[in-house]
Amino acid sequence: MPATATDAWITTLHHLHLDGAPVPSRRGANVELLAYQTGMTQPLSRIASHPLKPLNVTTAVARFVWMIAGSDRLQDISFYEPRAARYSDDGLSVPGSSYGHRLLGSGGRTDQVTAAIRRLQLNPTTHRAAAGVWLADDAERISADIPCAFGLFFHIRSNELVATCSMRANNAFRLLPINLFEFSMLAEIVAVEVGAPLGTFVQWAASMHLFDTDRTLAKTLLAAHVATSVSMPPMPVDAFAQARRMAQWESSIRHCGTADTVLSTRSSARDDIHHYWASLLDVLVVHALRKKGYIEEAEEVGASVPSYLQVEAARGEHNVS
Repeated sequence: MPATATDAWITTLHHLHLDGAPVPSRRGANVELLAYQTGMTQPLSRIASHPLKPLNVTTAVARFVWMIAGSDRLQDISFYEPRAARYSDDGLSVPGSSYGHRLLGSGGRTDQVTAAIRRLQLNPTTHRAAAGVWLADDAERISADIPCAFGLFFHIRSNELVATCSMRANNAFRLLPINLFEFSMLAEIVAVEVGAPLGTFVQWAASMHLFDTDRTLAKTLLAAHVATSVSMPPMPVDAFAQARRMAQWESSIRHCGTADTVLSTRSSARDDIHHYWASLLDVLVVHALRKKGYIEEAEEVGASVPSYLQVEAARGEHNVS
């Protein structure tokens, strides 16, 4: 098992380059490995970094916050990731890749993550702590967005939480680093809530694939041998409630109209939530200020963001699924 997010990403690209089988698809030719497993034995080293394609930290944090908010609203994620609109059937919602909407009890569904936490608290050796993304309707509905994630599994073994993310399909070049970030963050929330350190994070894909359009750059990355991973500090206690509060503050900041209201809302948020979560929120504050045209204010907030969140943002957008 790879140690870090970058190890997992680069090793996966290497395996696809050497052993991937060619497969045509509606989105273009690709090479694929079936039933492919990777992950991280050091899951706090979840920020993949490569000079030629560093993790877009803004996108990664925004997707995690969107997940924690339990949202499926297109406008909530397209503020950070405009290409998400490609995956909306009605221009209002993202029907499949809205993982938090499916996992955390939105729309009258069961909050499966809280249920998994309770199972682990009642019986630390349970085999039943699981949360599903895939719905029965996904098997036949016609949509621009069928979820790539299938579900999550949580096990406490040797006094550590082992988390497994199961994917029906995983874009190794563009989305694997993002998925490792967002799902290992959710896994660490579960770990904190059950009082066990997060041990191994496993990423399993029924189809791990690399599109031909990305193979040239992927080969360049593999030849560079300069990739590193950036580690985050451990999450503080009361992680789930704090993360949800952060998501509420994000919504308030996104809807602010002026730099003064953004900054005053940020100040209120920093009084309300732990600095760990306030630092993640600041990544999105910087984006909001830049998007609204307040460049000087964005640079001032950006200077206070911890170094582990200051990986140079990659240009371009990532798919939402």
